[in-house]
Amino acid sequence: MLFQPTEPPRFSSLSTLRSSVAMVTSPKSPKSKRANPSTPHLPRLPLVDEMKTWNKQLVLQWVQQRDPSLLDDKEDLETFTNAGISGSVLLDFDYDFFNINCRLTPGISGKLKQF
Repeated sequence: MLFQPTEPPRFSSLSTLRSSVAMVTSPKSPKSKRANPSTPHLPRLPLVDEMKTWNKQLVLQWVQQRDPSLLDDKEDLETFTNAGISGSVLLDFDYDFFNINCRLTPGISGKLKQF
């Protein structure tokens, strides 16, 4: 008998996503300061297909939800926003891309890779 999952797997970070290692579903994180508080709460560990459809505003909201202090600096927030990082970009690229091409700090680039 084959096991039929009721829900697609979720991933704990982009690195585990890239290596196709299934992770256990995590409970929703508490609400935090977001780019637009009127938008719905995003899942802590979104499905890959779901994240691929996200625009840059949803990615910003999700990043701020995951780590509210990551983009506290006005210049960091502006750099991130100007980079136009959509869901598919967040999934497809690595530390070097965010640090060199998007001109994000090493700390922010490293954190994005850990998400």
